[in-house]
Amino acid sequence: MQKVPNDVVIKAQEGNMESFEQIYRVTSGFVYSTIFRIIHNRQESEDVLQEVFLKVYRSLSRFRLESSFTTWVYRIAVNTALTFCRKRKTGIKKMQNYKSNAGLNIDRPGNEFSLDKEAKRDLINSLLSNLSSSQRACIVLREIRGLSYKEIADVMRTSINTVRSRLKRAREKLMSV
Repeated sequence: MQKVPNDVVIKAQEGNMESFEQIYRVTSGFVYSTIFRIIHNRQESEDVLQEVFLKVYRSLSRFRLESSFTTWVYRIAVNTALTFCRKRKTGIKKMQNYKSNAGLNIDRPGNEFSLDKEAKRDLINSLLSNLSSSQRACIVLREIRGLSYKEIADVMRTSINTVRSRLKRAREKLMSV
């Protein structure tokens, strides 16, 4: 992800919409692809992307220039995507319980999320879908986005050891698939 200059962030904090649009242009592509790798659905990823930038806009005044702006945006994106996954998982369980209690066949979520026809993308998405949402986020941030363990720990607000553990378990799971 490209760095966002501090002067652009400061202007956006002061309410300059052109500066906020510049922040969006610089960061939205990477944020979207990170969200998509976690969620595996284009439409839902677009919805979460909008939610992320609403949160960025609303929280911009609280951002201090003491840390990396891109790490801060990643943190918001990953946390929003993980929250969405938890809510979706809860919603799927409730729907399955409803269908089960109503005597209907249960539709299991599966490959309906694979939308691209390119073999590489399908393979990556298929492999990532075998991971928990927190493992998926760690793998995406480390292997696809190239963040350091410390940056991932900052984004996910966890310890470096937890990141290492999640990455180790994710890699083991990927190797066993």
